Amino acid sequence: MIIVISPAKKLIPENNSFGIKTTEFLFQRETKEILNVTKSMTISELQSLMGISEKLAKLNHERYQGFDLEHGENKVVQAIFTFRGDTYVGLNADKFTKDDITFAQKNLRILSGLYGILRPLDGIQPYRLEMGTKIGINGKPNLYDFWTESVTNKLKKELETKTSNKNLINLASEEYFKVIDQSKLKSKVITPIFKTNKNGHLKTIGILSKRARGMMANFIIKNRIESPQYLKEFSNDGYSFQEKLSSENKLIFTR
Repeated sequence: MIIVISPAKKLIPENNSFGIKTTEFLFQRETKEILNVTKSMTISELQSLMGISEKLAKLNHERYQGFDLEHGENKVVQAIFTFRGDTYVGLNADKFTKDDITFAQKNLRILSGLYGILRPLDGIQPYRLEMGTKIGINGKPNLYDFWTESVTNKLKKELETKTSNKNLINLASEEYFKVIDQSKLKSKVITPIFKTNKNGHLKTIGILSKRARGMMANFIIKNRIESPQYLKEFSNDGYSFQEKLSSENKLIFTR
C-alpha cells in the first residue's frame, strides 16, 4: 500500500533530530531540466507564471538562482520536515518516532511539480512550483505532460513490489493527483473524502479537508496500516466512517 499526498506552499526547513540519513530524490535529470528553465526566468516572468506577488516572485527568483544540485548539501533538508501547510499540520511529522519515519519512507510519497515524486527523507531545497503551472519543459506544454509518464511508471513499479495490498491511497489534492494516469496502474485507487456537517448539509471545506488528509496519513503511519479495510477505523478530530455514503473506491468520513 502506498499513500500519496501533495506538497505545501508554506516551507519551514528543519531536519529531524534522529540523525537519519537523507536520501537522494529520484528524478535528478528531470528536475535539472525544469531548473534550467526556471533559472532563466526573470522576476516578472515568475510573477506572471505563478500568479503571485512581486515579493514572492523575488523570493522564488532568489531560490532558483541559488539552486545547486551538485554542491548544495548545506541547503538540503528532508522533504517531510520542510513542508508546513495544512496537510502537514495534520501529518504532524515532528512527533514521529524513528520507526514511524522508517515506515513512512517505505509507504508515503509526496507529489511535486519540481521533483515529481519525493520520499519523506529525500533532500530538497526550498522551492515553489505547483503541478498546475503552465510552464513548457523540453517540448512539453505543462508539468502534467512532463511528469505523468515518469510519475505513473514509478508508482506502478513500487506498487508491484508490494507483496500484498497493492493499493494506492489518494490523500493528495485533485491538482496533484491528476498527474497520475490511473489507467496505467494495475492497483486499486482508494480516495478518503472528508466532509463537515454545516447547517444540516455535508460540505467539503478546503482547510479542514487538507488537515484531515494529513491526519489520515498520520493514522496509517502510526498504526502501521497496510490494508485499506482498516482505514474505516479512522476517528481523529471527530470524523467517522459513513458506510452508506461510501463506495469501493471512495471512503466518506463525516463530522
